[in-house]
Amino acid sequence: MNVGNYRNQIFTSDTMGCYVLLIPYRHIRMHWDKWKALGKPMPVAVVLGPDPYLNLTSVSAVPAQVDEYDVAGGLKGAPLEVVKAELSDLLVPAHAEIVIEGEMPTDKFWPEEGPFGEFPGYMGGVVKDSFYIVAKKVTHRNNPLFHGTYEGRPPNESTTVRSMGRSAAVYEHLHRAGLVGIKDVCVTPAGCAGFHVVVSIHKSYPGHVRDIMCHVWGHPTLFCKHVTVVDEDIDPWNPFLVEWAIATRVQACRDVVTITGGKSISLDPSQVASRRGESDLLGIDATKPIDEYARDGEPFPAQTDPSPAIMEKVRRRWKEYGFHS
Repeated sequence: MNVGNYRNQIFTSDTMGCYVLLIPYRHIRMHWDKWKALGKPMPVAVVLGPDPYLNLTSVSAVPAQVDEYDVAGGLKGAPLEVVKAELSDLLVPAHAEIVIEGEMPTDKFWPEEGPFGEFPGYMGGVVKDSFYIVAKKVTHRNNPLFHGTYEGRPPNESTTVRSMGRSAAVYEHLHRAGLVGIKDVCVTPAGCAGFHVVVSIHKSYPGHVRDIMCHVWGHPTLFCKHVTVVDEDIDPWNPFLVEWAIATRVQACRDVVTITGGKSISLDPSQVASRRGESDLLGIDATKPIDEYARDGEPFPAQTDPSPAIMEKVRRRWKEYGFHS
C-alpha cells in the first residue's frame, strides 16, 4: 500500500484526475503498473483532512518498502487508528474529515487535464490522456471541514511542509547508504522543496563531498538537481550562512560540478517542453578548501567570530555596559 499526496482535478460529479501518475518512479505509478498487469482497475481512497502527522509523512518520499502509517505513528508517538475501507481492502485513517473511495482504470484515460498553477510558481500545461479516478462512495464526519493548500511560488504552506518531510527523507537516504559525517540536510523551501538541497557534513576523506552529491542526485523518488555541500559550522537551513560559505570557500573551476542527463520532473520550467523530465545536475562544494591550502603549506584562515565563551561573558555583563534590553 502507498500513502502519498497527489493533486486531483474534478472532472465530473464522480471522476477526478491524478496527475503525478505521469512520473513513472513515483510509488503510486508502480502500484498502477502492477494492477494494469493484472488487467484490473486499482482501488484507491482519497482522504481529506487526516491526522497532520500523516499529511507530513505523505509528502516525505518515504522508501517504497516502508509503511507511511508506521512513520506517521512514530512521529506522533502513538499508532494512527485506521479502519478497513468499505469497498476494498485498503486501510484508511479512522478520523479523517472525508474519504472518497473509488478505483483508477488501467485501460482507459481522461482526454484532457489542466492547466493548473503548479508548485514551482508557474502555470503548467494541458495534459492529454490523463490518469483518473472514478469515485464510488463518500464517507465523512458530521459537518466535515475541507482541507486544501495554496499551490504556487514559495513560500507557502505546501512548500514548508514538503521541505521538512523531504529533508528528513534525504537525511535518512544518506544514512541508509552508509555515508558518514552527515550533520544536517535542508531541501530548501525556496527551491520548491525539491530542486535545491543543502547538506552539512564533517568532511572525512577525499571524495566525500562528491559521494554526498551523487547520492542526493540518485534519490529514487525525488528530483534534486542542485546540491550544495557545506561544512558542519554552516547551518543548511540558514540561507545567509550558505551563501556566505559559497562566497568565501568556492572557486568555480575547482568546486562546481555539472553533469548532463539527470532526472527531473515534467513541471520544471527551466527545461524546454520537449525535454521535460530530464535535467542537468549541479553540485557546489562549499566546504573549506583545506587540502588545497595544505598543498601550499598554509592553514585555511581562522574565522573572526568571537568564541562562545566571549559571547556568553558579554551577555552576562550586558547591563554593566549600560544597555537595558
